Amino acid sequence: MNTPIRVLIVEDSEDDTILMVRELKRSGFDVIFERVDNHKDMRDSLKNQDWDIVFCDYSMPKFDGISAMKLLNEEKRELPFILVSGTIGEEVAVKAMKSGADDYIMKDNLSRLASSVKRELNEYKERLEFRRMEEAIQVLVKSTVIKTGDDAFRKIISGVREWLDTDFVCLGEVVDSGDVMTLSKIADKEQNCDCTLNINEARCQIVIKEGSCHYPEGADSLLPAACKQCVSVNAEGFFGISIQDEKGKCIGILWTTSSKKFILPLRAMEVMEIITAKVASEIKQMWAEEQLRNHNEKLETVVDERTTRIMELERQRMENEKLAASGRMAATVAHEINNPLSAIKGGFLLIKDSITEDNKYYDYVGMIEKEIDRIARIVKQMFNLSRPY
Repeated sequence: MNTPIRVLIVEDSEDDTILMVRELKRSGFDVIFERVDNHKDMRDSLKNQDWDIVFCDYSMPKFDGISAMKLLNEEKRELPFILVSGTIGEEVAVKAMKSGADDYIMKDNLSRLASSVKRELNEYKERLEFRRMEEAIQVLVKSTVIKTGDDAFRKIISGVREWLDTDFVCLGEVVDSGDVMTLSKIADKEQNCDCTLNINEARCQIVIKEGSCHYPEGADSLLPAACKQCVSVNAEGFFGISIQDEKGKCIGILWTTSSKKFILPLRAMEVMEIITAKVASEIKQMWAEEQLRNHNEKLETVVDERTTRIMELERQRMENEKLAASGRMAATVAHEINNPLSAIKGGFLLIKDSITEDNKYYDYVGMIEKEIDRIARIVKQMFNLSRPY
């Protein structure tokens, strides 16, 4: 199957253009091309079309190779640029290469054209991939600085997935029982996943024991069964790394899987060290916040209990004050009653002796004496009730 290629040819000779296109087709390329020979046409073509590579003659009546390279830079197009000329010498070729040309081909030796194109396209693809990864790294590293909490976890795994170009990323916290509790995960199809995984049931425990684990191929068995139920990923490649505290204890795991062969990019471990340090910090911060919440809840419970106790004591104090006030009132009333009662009783005793049994009011004497004694007993009881113990 021929390889499709879009070529912008900056050339004043139509015959030379046909020869270059014929050589590419003979070498297995399916060529789409456009020929221009001046500054304006080249600029318009760069703006209106997407090209894979540029061929350019070094010297033309209306244009030249050095000017074409400057225009390419002005348009911020970093396309592979190959000089194809019949007049260029060694000194001029060196100058052109320093100015930005990727290669030069002599028109009388077009047999090198196809191999040069293949090489330059591969290098261009690698440069684009490297730039994409560099940008993803910058975003990822920046996210570990400006984000915190759950937002940090989500941002980190999203950045890891974009950077490594994988299908599934999961971040878990190692809990006391030896299980891994999912903190955050991302896949092509977002699904809820709050599962707790048993490390011993999956081969990803290697990550905890070894610190990291990378399987470029054949890694489906490394996924925990619970993850397979949550995310439909036929894992071909796998990478996992442990998250350790300052004492080297594993407190979490970050792992990612790919449905295709998975090769770690350059600087992967260097970047992962930054990521895992941030994740470890966030996990410890999460623990500290959880401890603070628990402490506050306990403190609130103690405060509620003590507030209830204080309110009960206050109620009892008010009841006691009411009783004390009642006692003081009873003592005052008893005192005020007792004084006139003593006078009444003394006067009655004098009258009682002067009333004989044949007096028509004699029957009232006993009744009056009885009632005076009853009042005296009541007054005495009031005194006893008001007396402090």
